[in-house]
Amino acid sequence: MKNKKRIILIVFYIALVGLVYFTSSTLSKYVSTNKTEADFTLGEKLYFEYIRGDLYRGDQLIIGVPIDVPIMKDGVQVGSKNVIETMNVAPGDELRYTFTVSNKNETGTEYNSVEAEYHVSATAILQMPTKQSSYSFNCIIKYAEIGTDGKPLTYTDLPQDRNLDLPKYLGTPATESKYAFEVQVILDGQVEATSKEDYIGATLTIYLFIDAANK
Repeated sequence: MKNKKRIILIVFYIALVGLVYFTSSTLSKYVSTNKTEADFTLGEKLYFEYIRGDLYRGDQLIIGVPIDVPIMKDGVQVGSKNVIETMNVAPGDELRYTFTVSNKNETGTEYNSVEAEYHVSATAILQMPTKQSSYSFNCIIKYAEIGTDGKPLTYTDLPQDRNLDLPKYLGTPATESKYAFEVQVILDGQVEATSKEDYIGATLTIYLFIDAANK
């Protein structure tokens, strides 16, 4: 069977707006599920389930308000993308975004039926209207296998060239594959000659790519 690829682009925004040097005391959690699949021969499909998790500043769960932003082409809306908006983030903060990837959905009614693998990567762009500039930020990705108790095991750094197996799900716990991921962005040391006031109205965009392909 010919090798076919399904490339998934998941984009979300973290809007750093308002008085960025104030700390928010409001906590919130937002979780959603995106299903992705690509058909192959009859009865076989490449499938993985991506489940969005939480947004943190350091160890604090922070506001993550989901909104839909229209995608326009030639003045016509051709779709939309989901974004997460939060407030009150200052330089030096560490932002963490969590999500999981599995070879089946929670009920087992949809699942991967081909031997496959996937690659996770991320990049971040900080736009500062006050300086009329944009800056590229490094992202650190950590991952951990989820144990039988449903909790992540030890997190380790995900090398840039590392692909993770996406095995067939055969209806047994032994064939289930589920990993937890963290994307980290540290707002310190990467933007020179800026102050807290420069972050007012700024937008940090994290682009998350999951590239899956059958073997």
